[in-house]
Amino acid sequence: MLFRKQTKLTRAERKTFEETYERIKNMCYAIALKITHDTGLAEDALQSAFEKIMEHKEKYFSLPCLKRDAYIVIIVRNKAIDIMRGKKNIVSADYDISEEALTNYSFSGVEEAVVNNDGYSRLDEMVSALPPIYRDVFRMKYVYGFSIDEISDLLEIKKGTVTKQLERARQKLKQKLEEGG
Repeated sequence: MLFRKQTKLTRAERKTFEETYERIKNMCYAIALKITHDTGLAEDALQSAFEKIMEHKEKYFSLPCLKRDAYIVIIVRNKAIDIMRGKKNIVSADYDISEEALTNYSFSGVEEAVVNNDGYSRLDEMVSALPPIYRDVFRMKYVYGFSIDEISDLLEIKKGTVTKQLERARQKLKQKLEEGG
């Protein structure tokens, strides 16, 4: 099983990870396959992503339950891109991984009411329209509450890169707002 690795998990954590994995593995696999175009590499990306998440289990469990699946999808996508970079292939980060899928996993109940708020919906649409490299970092920082250090560690990029991507995301959003959204 996926979670027999040396990472120390409590019984409850192991059960949560296994349930989550079973629920979203097909969607995550499809995302990784779309990027890698190889079943073996897609499986490697999925495995690597869950291992990375288990290494940072404290942060994973600190997220609201409804945000965890979106977080996993981002990590799987980034692991698949990393694998392709390692293969010396040029990979564009502009894969549409179905914003609908992320939204379905991200909001429900009370949060859905917030999303339906016109101003928030407009802002969320603008964030969704950002290039994935900026959108992911922006959401991790301002939606999920990760620090720059945590984002840097989780995405395996330099802190300066995270800061620059956040700055560019804010600039793009500001430009959209000034243009009338």
